[in-house]
Formats: sequence, C-alpha cells, structure tokens
Amino acid sequence: MPIEIKAERPEDASETQAIYAPVVADTAISFEEVPALSAIRQSCWTRQETLASPF
Repeated sequence: MPIEIKAERPEDASETQAIYAPVVADTAISFEEVPALSAIRQSCWTRQETLASPF
C-alpha cells in the first residue's frame, strides 16, 4: 500500500491536535502544553506562506 504524505492545512488543525496532544500531555518527551487549535491553524498558515515564497 502506497503512503501518501500531504502538506498540513489549517483545516487539518483538529486532526493534528488529536495526534499531537497525547504525546505532549501523557509522556515525558516534551515540556510543552497541548496547543490550542488557533495556534495550530496559525502555524499551518505560516508554513504554507513560507513554502509558497519564491525565496
């Protein structure tokens, strides 16, 4: 079965949070807090703009 990797979009924020939250909240790997959906959306938006930049 082929694996498809796609760029994260702001609309994907809730799915991203669902994957990320247990790692942050339930392990000692990270001292971060579970990010708010608005922060995830903003991060996605910023990455999209950066990737679209010609420089």
